[in-house]
Amino acid sequence: MDGNEFYDDLIDEAMFVLIESVLTYEKEKNSRFEGYFKSNLARAFYDWSRDQGRECRTNYLCNENGIIEVKDKEDGKKRPVILPTVKLDAPIKTDKDGNELGVHEVIGDGFNMEEFVCDQDNGEYNKWHPETLAFLHKLSPLQREIILMIANRYEKEEICEILHITTKTYDNSFKRICRNRYINSIKNL
Repeated sequence: MDGNEFYDDLIDEAMFVLIESVLTYEKEKNSRFEGYFKSNLARAFYDWSRDQGRECRTNYLCNENGIIEVKDKEDGKKRPVILPTVKLDAPIKTDKDGNELGVHEVIGDGFNMEEFVCDQDNGEYNKWHPETLAFLHKLSPLQREIILMIANRYEKEEICEILHITTKTYDNSFKRICRNRYINSIKNL
Protein backbone atom coordinates (compact mmCIF):
# COMPACT_ATOMS: atom_id res chain seq x y z
CA MET A 1 0.00 0.00 0.00
CA ASP A 2 1.51 3.27 -1.10
CA GLY A 3 -0.83 5.56 0.84
CA ASN A 4 -2.47 7.02 -2.25
CA GLU A 5 -5.38 4.59 -2.09
CA PHE A 6 -6.93 6.57 0.78
CA TYR A 7 -6.29 10.02 -0.70
CA ASP A 8 -9.78 10.43 -2.23
CA ASP A 9 -11.45 9.14 0.93
CA LEU A 10 -9.56 11.65 3.07
CA ILE A 11 -10.38 14.54 0.74
CA ASP A 12 -14.07 13.54 0.79
CA GLU A 13 -14.04 13.36 4.57
CA ALA A 14 -12.33 16.76 4.85
CA MET A 15 -14.85 18.35 2.48
CA PHE A 16 -17.71 16.86 4.47
CA VAL A 17 -16.23 18.22 7.72
CA LEU A 18 -15.76 21.66 6.16
CA ILE A 19 -19.38 21.82 4.99
CA GLU A 20 -20.65 20.50 8.31
CA SER A 21 -18.51 23.02 10.20
CA VAL A 22 -19.78 25.94 8.11
CA LEU A 23 -23.39 24.88 8.67
CA THR A 24 -23.07 24.31 12.42
CA TYR A 25 -20.71 27.17 13.36
CA GLU A 26 -22.24 29.68 15.77
CA LYS A 27 -20.23 32.85 16.14
CA GLU A 28 -21.71 33.65 19.55
CA LYS A 29 -20.50 30.36 21.07
CA ASN A 30 -17.23 29.95 19.20
CA SER A 31 -14.93 32.92 18.86
CA ARG A 32 -12.85 31.65 15.94
CA PHE A 33 -14.00 29.48 13.04
CA GLU A 34 -10.43 28.30 12.46
CA GLY A 35 -10.22 26.60 15.86
CA TYR A 36 -13.73 25.15 15.53
CA PHE A 37 -12.92 23.71 12.10
CA LYS A 38 -9.52 22.32 13.16
CA SER A 39 -11.01 20.49 16.15
CA ASN A 40 -13.80 19.05 13.98
CA LEU A 41 -11.26 17.98 11.37
CA ALA A 42 -8.95 16.37 13.95
CA ARG A 43 -11.87 14.47 15.49
CA ALA A 44 -13.08 13.30 12.05
CA PHE A 45 -9.57 12.17 11.07
CA TYR A 46 -9.22 10.21 14.30
CA ASP A 47 -12.60 8.50 13.72
CA TRP A 48 -11.73 7.75 10.08
CA SER A 49 -8.30 6.32 11.01
CA ARG A 50 -9.81 4.14 13.74
CA ASP A 51 -12.54 2.84 11.44
CA GLN A 52 -10.09 1.90 8.66
CA GLY A 53 -8.30 -0.59 10.91
CA ARG A 54 -11.33 -2.27 12.42
CA GLU A 55 -11.78 -5.84 11.38
CA CYS A 56 -15.53 -5.62 11.86
CA ARG A 57 -15.66 -3.57 8.65
CA THR A 58 -13.39 -5.91 6.71
CA ASN A 59 -14.15 -8.50 4.05
CA TYR A 60 -12.77 -11.98 4.73
CA LEU A 61 -11.90 -14.75 2.32
CA CYS A 62 -14.38 -17.61 2.68
CA ASN A 63 -14.32 -21.13 1.28
CA GLU A 64 -17.18 -22.63 -0.76
CA ASN A 65 -19.03 -23.52 2.47
CA GLY A 66 -18.94 -19.94 3.74
CA ILE A 67 -16.33 -20.62 6.44
CA ILE A 68 -13.73 -17.90 6.91
CA GLU A 69 -10.25 -18.95 5.78
CA VAL A 70 -7.47 -18.53 8.37
CA LYS A 71 -3.72 -18.24 7.95
CA ASP A 72 -0.82 -18.64 10.39
CA LYS A 73 0.96 -15.36 11.14
CA GLU A 74 4.53 -14.74 12.33
CA ASP A 75 3.45 -14.65 15.96
CA GLY A 76 2.05 -18.19 15.67
CA LYS A 77 -1.57 -17.06 15.91
CA LYS A 78 -4.17 -17.84 13.28
CA ARG A 79 -5.72 -14.80 11.65
CA PRO A 80 -8.49 -14.54 9.05
CA VAL A 81 -7.42 -13.76 5.48
CA ILE A 82 -8.50 -10.18 4.79
CA LEU A 83 -9.63 -9.24 1.29
CA PRO A 84 -8.64 -5.77 0.14
CA THR A 85 -11.45 -3.32 -0.55
CA VAL A 86 -12.17 -2.84 -4.25
CA LYS A 87 -13.57 0.54 -5.19
CA LEU A 88 -15.75 0.50 -8.28
CA ASP A 89 -14.54 3.88 -9.49
CA ALA A 90 -10.83 3.21 -8.93
CA PRO A 91 -8.98 3.05 -12.26
CA ILE A 92 -7.80 -0.46 -13.06
CA LYS A 93 -7.33 -0.38 -16.82
CA THR A 94 -6.74 2.06 -19.68
CA ASP A 95 -8.68 1.77 -22.94
CA LYS A 96 -7.22 2.27 -26.43
CA ASP A 97 -7.93 6.03 -26.28
CA GLY A 98 -6.00 6.44 -23.03
CA ASN A 99 -9.08 6.82 -20.81
CA GLU A 100 -8.93 5.20 -17.39
CA LEU A 101 -11.62 2.59 -16.77
CA GLY A 102 -12.99 1.55 -13.40
CA VAL A 103 -14.18 -1.87 -12.32
CA HIS A 104 -17.79 -0.96 -13.08
CA GLU A 105 -16.86 -0.28 -16.73
CA VAL A 106 -14.78 -3.42 -17.24
CA ILE A 107 -16.82 -6.16 -15.58
CA GLY A 108 -20.06 -6.97 -17.35
CA ASP A 109 -23.00 -8.48 -15.56
CA GLY A 110 -24.88 -9.66 -18.65
CA PHE A 111 -27.80 -7.32 -17.95
CA ASN A 112 -28.84 -5.26 -20.96
CA MET A 113 -31.19 -2.40 -20.16
CA GLU A 114 -32.28 -2.02 -23.79
CA GLU A 115 -33.34 -5.64 -24.00
CA PHE A 116 -35.18 -5.33 -20.70
CA VAL A 117 -37.07 -2.23 -21.83
CA CYS A 118 -37.63 -3.23 -25.46
CA ASP A 119 -38.37 -6.92 -24.98
CA GLN A 120 -40.84 -7.88 -27.71
CA ASP A 121 -40.79 -11.66 -27.44
CA ASN A 122 -44.55 -12.10 -27.25
CA GLY A 123 -44.98 -15.16 -29.44
CA GLU A 124 -45.52 -13.10 -32.59
CA TYR A 125 -41.98 -13.80 -33.79
CA ASN A 126 -42.60 -17.54 -34.01
CA LYS A 127 -44.67 -17.01 -37.18
CA TRP A 128 -41.85 -15.28 -39.07
CA HIS A 129 -39.42 -16.66 -41.62
CA PRO A 130 -36.18 -17.99 -40.05
CA GLU A 131 -34.05 -15.55 -42.10
CA THR A 132 -36.15 -12.66 -40.83
CA LEU A 133 -35.66 -13.86 -37.27
CA ALA A 134 -31.89 -14.17 -37.87
CA PHE A 135 -31.80 -10.61 -39.23
CA LEU A 136 -33.77 -9.22 -36.26
CA HIS A 137 -31.55 -11.13 -33.83
CA LYS A 138 -28.47 -9.37 -35.25
CA LEU A 139 -29.97 -5.90 -34.55
CA SER A 140 -29.78 -3.98 -31.32
CA PRO A 141 -33.05 -3.74 -29.37
CA LEU A 142 -33.52 -0.12 -30.48
CA GLN A 143 -32.87 -0.98 -34.13
CA ARG A 144 -35.29 -3.89 -33.83
CA GLU A 145 -37.99 -1.59 -32.45
CA ILE A 146 -37.43 0.91 -35.25
CA ILE A 147 -37.59 -1.70 -38.02
CA LEU A 148 -40.73 -3.27 -36.56
CA MET A 149 -42.43 0.12 -36.35
CA ILE A 150 -41.41 0.91 -39.94
CA ALA A 151 -42.91 -2.45 -40.98
CA ASN A 152 -46.13 -1.40 -39.23
CA ARG A 153 -46.16 1.83 -41.32
CA TYR A 154 -45.26 4.30 -38.56
CA GLU A 155 -43.81 7.62 -39.70
CA LYS A 156 -40.36 8.80 -38.60
CA GLU A 157 -41.80 11.45 -36.26
CA GLU A 158 -44.16 8.95 -34.64
CA ILE A 159 -41.34 6.47 -34.04
CA CYS A 160 -39.17 9.17 -32.44
CA GLU A 161 -42.02 10.25 -30.19
CA ILE A 162 -43.06 6.74 -29.12
CA LEU A 163 -39.49 5.56 -28.47
CA HIS A 164 -38.44 8.89 -26.93
CA ILE A 165 -35.45 9.29 -29.23
CA THR A 166 -34.12 12.19 -31.28
CA THR A 167 -34.27 12.27 -35.05
CA LYS A 168 -30.47 12.01 -35.08
CA THR A 169 -30.65 8.76 -33.08
CA TYR A 170 -33.32 7.50 -35.47
CA ASP A 171 -31.23 8.41 -38.54
CA ASN A 172 -28.09 6.76 -37.10
CA SER A 173 -30.00 3.60 -36.19
CA PHE A 174 -31.65 3.46 -39.60
CA LYS A 175 -28.28 3.81 -41.33
CA ARG A 176 -26.89 0.95 -39.25
CA ILE A 177 -29.91 -1.19 -40.10
CA CYS A 178 -29.38 -0.55 -43.82
CA ARG A 179 -25.64 -1.29 -43.54
CA ASN A 180 -26.31 -4.64 -41.89
CA ARG A 181 -24.98 -7.44 -44.09
CA TYR A 182 -28.06 -9.58 -43.44
CA ILE A 183 -30.47 -7.05 -44.95
CA ASN A 184 -30.15 -8.64 -48.40
CA SER A 185 -31.71 -11.84 -47.09
CA ILE A 186 -34.74 -9.81 -45.96
CA LYS A 187 -35.04 -7.97 -49.28
CA ASN A 188 -35.23 -11.31 -51.13
CA LEU A 189 -38.16 -12.65 -49.09
